[in-house]
Parts: sequence; structure tokens; C-alpha cells
Amino acid sequence: EASQQVMLAIRDSYRRLLAPSMENEFRAKAKESADSEAIAVFALAPQPLLFKLGTLINDQLNVAVFQCHRTGHKWAWKRVSDPVEYSFRKTYQSEDKSNAALVMDLSAPIVDQRVQSAIGDATIYHLSIENPNRTFVTTQEIQDEFVPVFRNAMETIKNDNPSCKVIKVFMAMPNSLAIRAGMDYMPKADLPLILYEQSNAEDGFFETITIGG
Repeated sequence: EASQQVMLAIRDSYRRLLAPSMENEFRAKAKESADSEAIAVFALAPQPLLFKLGTLINDQLNVAVFQCHRTGHKWAWKRVSDPVEYSFRKTYQSEDKSNAALVMDLSAPIVDQRVQSAIGDATIYHLSIENPNRTFVTTQEIQDEFVPVFRNAMETIKNDNPSCKVIKVFMAMPNSLAIRAGMDYMPKADLPLILYEQSNAEDGFFETITIGG
């Protein structure tokens, strides 16, 4: 309930403070120059709320999302970085064809047992990297490369599970990628999402907000 209230506050604040400028003045400037950046986003918040913010911004406007770093300049991109390879795979097939989960364990591993403790028997997919960590998003390119992998994940889960009505999402990921995932969410094409969060490792995951539907 608290998350729903915060989500509504974010939506209302966005509509009141940002939407008019972004959808009018900034959209006009973007048409004048495809390379212009209309607005920069620097956000720190629980990941379900960052995902929701991304859905409000969407991917039709000219927006640059920045990542807060733990060393050096907090918000400046590095010029070069080691390459990052995203992977998407199914780790468990459930007999229940209507229950599916997407785990984005990019910052830290999330084992399937923790997911099933929250939602029961479910087919589980992971979008991850070889060594999940909190600092790997160091360049704009690494952030951009995440988007097509997320898009493939959404389409694959929907097509593999035709009786599934909603995807249950578990996130441990850099903040900027949570926003970018929300920006790429397509409410008319994608299944609705239920976003899960955890207060601590002992209490496990709990349901927060629903996207779409």
C-alpha cells in the first residue's frame, strides 16, 4: 500500500512538473536536432519506483539517463570500459504454464529458491551478466546494450507462455537500468508486470506495484 501511494505521488509529480515541458518544448527541440538531449535524469530510489518512472518518461522523448557511480565523479560516464555481455536464459521450467518470473540479477545474484518462496512454482528466466556487481554500468554504451536484451526477454516470455497473464519481476540492478527497462516497456504489446522488492535478505521478496494491465 505504501509503495502504491509513492507510485501515485511520482506519477502526479511527473504530470505536474515534467510532462508539460518534456512533451512540448523538449519534443520540439528534439525534432530540430536528432542529436540534441532534451532532459537528463539523475535518480536514486527503490527500483520498482525507478521502473515506474521509466514508464512515465517512455522511450519516445529525448532523454539521457545517468548512473550514480561509487568511485570518481558520481555521475560522469567513463570514456572507456571493459565490455559487458548480457545473458538471458531460462533456469527453471514449471508445470504451471500460467506463472512466470523474470529475474534481473545484474547487481547481485538472486537464486531461484528465493523467487519461488515468494510466488510458488513458476517458470523462471534470468537476465544477468557473468559476475553480477553494482558498478559495471560505467559507460552510456553499456546502458544502451541492455535495452535490446530486455526487449527480447519480454517478448520471449510472452511467446513461451501463452497462458501467462502477468510477468512477476525481481530486480537487483543498477538504478539507471531500472529506469531504462521502464522506458522500454510497451503497455500495448507487453504483458502486465508485478514488481517485487525486498526489505532485507531474511524477510525475502514482497509484491509492490503493478505495471500495465
